[in-house]
Amino acid sequence: MISKNKWIILALPSAFLEATLEQLTFSLDNKIIVSGVKGLLPKTKSLVGDYVKDYFKVPPAQFVVISGPCHAEEIAINHLSFLTLGCSDIKTATALKSKMSTPYLSISISKDVVGIELAAILKNMYALVAGIATGLAYGDNFQSVLLSNSIEEMKAFLNQRNPTKRNLNSSVYLGDLIVTAYSEHSRNRRLGELIGKGHTVEKALEKMNMIAEGYYASKNFAVLKAECSVETPIMDSLYEILFKGKSAAKTMQQLVQKLH
Repeated sequence: MISKNKWIILALPSAFLEATLEQLTFSLDNKIIVSGVKGLLPKTKSLVGDYVKDYFKVPPAQFVVISGPCHAEEIAINHLSFLTLGCSDIKTATALKSKMSTPYLSISISKDVVGIELAAILKNMYALVAGIATGLAYGDNFQSVLLSNSIEEMKAFLNQRNPTKRNLNSSVYLGDLIVTAYSEHSRNRRLGELIGKGHTVEKALEKMNMIAEGYYASKNFAVLKAECSVETPIMDSLYEILFKGKSAAKTMQQLVQKLH
């Protein structure tokens, strides 16, 4: 029975997590919650760590966020992959690391729980924009500029939303952004590419056989952004394309003028 397990792993798309957890008939306050969720929750507009703390009384020391760069498709065939475990309690993270360690999985530990959660949300949005650029045939030169600007935008947002000492060149930030924006396994890149090639957002979503978290993240991100004064032209452009019916081609042309 799941109620008897000490470790509970959350690996649902963010859009369905709240409704699923609301059905639980046992307490989570004595569990260690491990989240692989990469998105904001649609009802509460909160991060998973905040949600389980506020609604299920899970102490921060019992919450672990797990992030890449790491595509499941490559882990499934034992390709060397890298993960970072974020937890305020290093002992908890270390215990999980010992359970997960394999010869082909390199695991790091960090105390930047909020930063890792936010970076995982943002990288999906940036990957969607990278996909749109690919669909519009912008080329690799532009992609490099887009991603360098994306990491700057991410840094500015994280530093204001959750100021702490962090190195955004680490794999859990920059590395995860790069692989999500470039990999053929990336669902967010694929969705963006369909939009860039001329499909409506609705038709592009219909063609996807898996959830692209960047779509839902963009929809809910305005709540977090409202709490900050950072300029986010890349995220703003994505929102206009996905939810304001703006032309992908024209919006990207306008975005180009804001990059450097």
